[in-house]
Amino acid sequence: MKSQLVTVRAALPELRAGRAGSVVLTVSTSGFYPGRGGVLYVASKFAVRGCVIALAHELAPDVRVNGVAPGGTLGTELTGSASLGLDGQVLDATEGREDDLRRRTPLRVALGGEDHAGSYVFLASDRARGITGTGESTPTAASAFR
Repeated sequence: MKSQLVTVRAALPELRAGRAGSVVLTVSTSGFYPGRGGVLYVASKFAVRGCVIALAHELAPDVRVNGVAPGGTLGTELTGSASLGLDGQVLDATEGREDDLRRRTPLRVALGGEDHAGSYVFLASDRARGITGTGESTPTAASAFR
């Protein structure tokens, strides 16, 4: 999550310049449903989810902040944590992964990165100018980014 905060901070002057900036972070369904990807991955995605909500408050109305939570992705090279001895395990190489992804999505589809790309493009575009990661439009009084 630190990388997302550092990146947003570095880009903030340009994002605010036109009062139409947009940040789109990857949350993952692991930010909503624990048990997928290991404890460190799940914890980090819960943190990114909180980051989206907090930044959406803090940076409004100059910058919109949204998150995309893909329901699992085929073709990923994501590995486990080295500190847990899982760095040799590639998530996509897990036996039955595509069938598992199909079973846990309501539409019974397993998607790849090319399927998720449209969500990012839409949220970054002017067509999503009324969408941000929180329902409230008033920024918080105290902000780490001000």
